[in-house]
Amino acid sequence: MCIRDSSEIVKMLIDMGVSSSSFDGSQAIKGAAKNGHSEIVNILLDIGVSLSFNGSEAILSAAQNGHLSTVQILIKNKADLEIYDDKGRTALILASQNGYISIVRELINGGADINNTDFKSNTALKFAEEEKNTEIVRYLKNNGGITY
Repeated sequence: MCIRDSSEIVKMLIDMGVSSSSFDGSQAIKGAAKNGHSEIVNILLDIGVSLSFNGSEAILSAAQNGHLSTVQILIKNKADLEIYDDKGRTALILASQNGYISIVRELINGGADINNTDFKSNTALKFAEEEKNTEIVRYLKNNGGITY
């Protein structure tokens, strides 16, 4: 439902009585976050879709795909910034790897651990260096980022 920007459909469903207790909502919020539909993310959060458990993965999807406004909404709503994917990569690692400096800044300002590692002990700085994301490398180093 939340792959296309279908905020009108989401609003209609809410008007019809669909609530967060009617469904888990984690897949919907992940899909909306992955596709940068921040309005839908807001609607889902407003009706009580939880960011605990699978809903927390929305921050990974938004960060990996470069959706700054969605990341900002999720941080504001207390998304777990240290949640990780199946390889141990956090939102900060994914944003650093993919070259999204604005998201990197937002995550660090939001409290993300700059030196958290994936399952192979790689930090966000290591990924940024490998991808030659020089602006991110500089930013991470200036803010205490290290490699192991």
